[in-house]
Amino acid sequence: MKYFGIESAIRRFEQLDDDLLSLVPFGERAEMTIVGGSALMMLGLTASSRLTTDIDVMDAALVMSGILERYDMNQHVMSFRFRLPDKWLTRRQRIPFEGAVLDVFAPSNEDLAITKLDAYREVDRKDLKDMARSGKLDFNLLEEIISDDTELRVNYDTEEEWESFRSRYNEFLGKHRYIHCTPSCGQFPPAPSAQTPTLLQVVPPLARTDLGEIDPQSVVQAINRYFPRFCQKYR
Repeated sequence: MKYFGIESAIRRFEQLDDDLLSLVPFGERAEMTIVGGSALMMLGLTASSRLTTDIDVMDAALVMSGILERYDMNQHVMSFRFRLPDKWLTRRQRIPFEGAVLDVFAPSNEDLAITKLDAYREVDRKDLKDMARSGKLDFNLLEEIISDDTELRVNYDTEEEWESFRSRYNEFLGKHRYIHCTPSCGQFPPAPSAQTPTLLQVVPPLARTDLGEIDPQSVVQAINRYFPRFCQKYR
């Protein structure tokens, strides 16, 4: 099993692109969508030391059939598309690679995070932590996607499965949303001045009175609602 990083992954895309030059009709292009650790690595969403043993290809043009394996690419993750939010294609992003005929895409950072929350193995939890630390994860958009019943809820057959996912999501938020600060994702501003009020001073009293008697989920929702405004006003 051989591990490789970003530069080696780009070389593999280049070699595949060379192969496709003789296979893709003139004037046309071939697309592929990657997911998993390889996508996180290419997008700078994980630690710089993150390596992979293969490139997970969720979707690829038919012309690539039979040649992906030459470059440590596999399509064992094709079922990923059935766990992604319904509108993921409208949010997909380009992988930083310029090919003669090959275009490489990945789901949005937030949709990739959802696949990690769905699997939630030890490696997925580590990746989620790195994604939060990268500052490239839009927690507000992530909440919007998960809260839209037409996006993700339809992928879960039972209420029990959905509640299990929501529990993992809430655990992730509790650990990482307000720990790593960036201006774009509604997190704590650094080194507040003496004139900056505390969060509890600006959250409505109903959400912070007698916390022991209030449903914890209500408190979380109140903080999620008012925290971005707090950061925007007092940063």
